[in-house]
Amino acid sequence: MPALYSDIGKTAKKILSDDFFSETKVTVKSKSKSGVTYSFGATQPAAADAPISGDIGLKLKLPHSKGTTANLKLLTASVATLELTNDAGLGLPGLKLVANLKAPVASAAGAGAAARVEYVHDVVALKGGVDALKRVLDASAVAGYKGVSVGADVAFDAKKNALAKYEFCAAFSDGGEAESVVALIDKLDKIKASYSHKLSATFSVAASILYSRKDASKLLTMAAKIAVDNTTTVKARIDSTGALAAAYIHDVSPGTTIVLSAATNVAAPQKVMKVGLSLAIE
Repeated sequence: MPALYSDIGKTAKKILSDDFFSETKVTVKSKSKSGVTYSFGATQPAAADAPISGDIGLKLKLPHSKGTTANLKLLTASVATLELTNDAGLGLPGLKLVANLKAPVASAAGAGAAARVEYVHDVVALKGGVDALKRVLDASAVAGYKGVSVGADVAFDAKKNALAKYEFCAAFSDGGEAESVVALIDKLDKIKASYSHKLSATFSVAASILYSRKDASKLLTMAAKIAVDNTTTVKARIDSTGALAAAYIHDVSPGTTIVLSAATNVAAPQKVMKVGLSLAIE
């Protein structure tokens, strides 16, 4: 069964990107006996003068709604968001319906209303959406068989009467963490190839190379993830510009995870090292 276009190469993206950050973040989640999930999050950016951002939210299944889940969040940016998700697909296996609403509290600026539909079957994965206020339509399609997939993703801006995005990709996956992807992105201006592989039960690697046809620039990124034990994982990443990053992930107790991240540039050691800290409690 193929993945949605946005999920192709997901394993490599997680190894190359997840857990590398320079902010201070705290996330707390709790679930009541009735099944309602409450959450709180706060982020302090690396810049000393940047304001703290945060949100509080709740997630619950709506009664008598045939599998619809509501996720409501209130943000410190004076914005309220609501996401309604129906995984039951109104009785059609593989169909998922999602609606997103964004309502600024202080003014009408920044409001949003969008909807999307996803359908995954044995050999196809389809996704379509519309942003009603921005008047943007997007659609993606993936066809796959025995681990080989090809797909396309396009977006049309009705205000400008022009294509806002179009890209294509081809991928091969063994169904696990081994996946190779070649994609033409940014309106075919850039070529990106990525690879991920789980070499053992505790050791995974990933790499990507990005080539710009416009200026012939190249960016090579490599990362590795090692599970030290059942509660501790370490990650490292380096790219061709000399940017070096490391992350330490530790499960302090069931449901409580702390992440420490640090980044520097070996090509410019005079620059200040960036450090990030994350605490997640659930």
